[in-house]
Amino acid sequence: LDEWVNRSGLRAIRALTIAMLKYPKHANTSPQQIGAMQRRVLQMLVVDKLSSGLVEPIADTLFPLILASPQAYSQVVQTIINTHAKQPQDRERARKAFGMLLGANGLKRELSTANREIFRRNIKELLKIARPVLTRR
Repeated sequence: LDEWVNRSGLRAIRALTIAMLKYPKHANTSPQQIGAMQRRVLQMLVVDKLSSGLVEPIADTLFPLILASPQAYSQVVQTIINTHAKQPQDRERARKAFGMLLGANGLKRELSTANREIFRRNIKELLKIARPVLTRR
């Protein structure tokens, strides 16, 4: 049941975000609200224990959220790193991993099937690097 609820919520956030990107004149969402959604989705991804079946739905939700407010994303990432990475070397590894998320494998900042697939691959790499340093106790 929890996974179904998470998937449903992620689908709703994704649909809302894509609508905001397609029809910006009608968007009534502040950067702070987008940042709050980004924070929760990133928290689920890199800190919370989650089913591996949720990684792709999270990626599919996170990519348009980032496109909707790159500035909020930068702030959210910094907050997550500062909150969860305890050692300076862990913070640096996490920063590099998050930098790679948007800068690797020819990812373009536009919604397309090809970019969604690249972003999914980049998310999986992010998880390999960042999750261990962000969840270390």
